[in-house]
Amino acid sequence: MPANKKYLTTSLWAKFGKISAAIIGGFLASTAIHLAFATQLDPIAVWGTAIFTTFLVWTGIILFIYWIRAAWKAWLFCIGLMLISVAVIYLSLPVNS
Repeated sequence: MPANKKYLTTSLWAKFGKISAAIIGGFLASTAIHLAFATQLDPIAVWGTAIFTTFLVWTGIILFIYWIRAAWKAWLFCIGLMLISVAVIYLSLPVNS
């Protein structure tokens, strides 16, 4: 049974935005999440498991991005995840007194 036409995106820019958000934004967000975990936990253990879990997190982000209807909201979600991860990394830096 084919998909219902009213749920399919007709705009090429919307398709490109969602695909690029899923591939590029999802990968950058999952890498940023693992970098944030590496600053809070044992970095060697995080990098050892990041080989496998980065793909799992990336897949979850891709699925969530395709659940979102608008491409700009998908990019906003990826950028939000990256900003939260960057804030965790920044706040865990040692303070030089």
